Amino acid sequence: MSDYTQIVDYSVKDALTTGDAAKRIKGSEIDAELAAISTAIASKADESVIGSAGGVCGLDGSSLVASANLPQATTAAKGALEIATDAEVLTGTDTARAVTPAGLEAWAAQNASVVKDLSDLTDPDADVGLFWDESANALVWLNYSADFAFAGTTIGLAVNYANASNLSSGTIPDARIQATGVTQHEASLTIAETQITDGAILARLAANETVAGNWTFSGTLTYGSYDVGYREVPPNSQSGNYGCVLADNGRHVLHPNGAGSGDTFTIPANASVAYPVGTVLTFVNRDSNALSIAITSDTMYLGGTTTTGTRSLAQNGVATAIKVESTVWIITGTGVS
Repeated sequence: MSDYTQIVDYSVKDALTTGDAAKRIKGSEIDAELAAISTAIASKADESVIGSAGGVCGLDGSSLVASANLPQATTAAKGALEIATDAEVLTGTDTARAVTPAGLEAWAAQNASVVKDLSDLTDPDADVGLFWDESANALVWLNYSADFAFAGTTIGLAVNYANASNLSSGTIPDARIQATGVTQHEASLTIAETQITDGAILARLAANETVAGNWTFSGTLTYGSYDVGYREVPPNSQSGNYGCVLADNGRHVLHPNGAGSGDTFTIPANASVAYPVGTVLTFVNRDSNALSIAITSDTMYLGGTTTTGTRSLAQNGVATAIKVESTVWIITGTGVS
């Protein structure tokens, strides 16, 4: 952008005497002046198109683009934005102003008790409350519709739901506990319900606790280093030759009536099936034909003797084999020879 600068000083010509050749104004001088004026005009903004589409932006007194000439920014287009005040951020209804980190800090300071990542909620409109779990030293969320009981203006915890990481004492009747992180229940806590779901809730029970009702477990339940067994001795009925498996520990392997002759039940080697020391295998023969009880490469002693090898179990005989060392078993019972 350039300004017009006069080329010829015409006032000087007025002081010259008549007839002086320099007093004359030449056409070339006029052309030069007009060309300079035209160039200056062409480099200037057309005020009639300031702020219009395809036009230019005018400057204010500070040589900045005037805000009146800038479009407002939207979610779909770039443009000017005004910074929201803390009050506007806290109100939370403005859709045109931008929030700064300082404004966000002011909002968080006032709303820390109700902040929730809505992506964690199945229903973004769910009513939840924030509570401090002292035992977990963390904030927890309770759903008003599931975790509370409402009676007029009174709000209480629903008795059929408890979500906590530490239940200290007392009795929770008919409690369905959803608490994946529960690792210990304190002394004198009684849970009188058969349905406790969702995770390994009772990883450790402290002294003087009562767990009532019927419980069903999947997997292996251990006490110390030993698996907890059955009150019964469940049967595993087998006709024909059979190799014992790890699941036979604590059960009885039945040779049923009519199974036939020449059958052998075999205890596998420790290298094949590593029964823990203390494993008990019980064999029952209901068939009229004798049942052979063999062992592979390990050693099986007949109880009260130093005799080893395959044993014979008569009809209606019961034999118990106990693993006493990693590769040593002792077998004894009624009808064993």
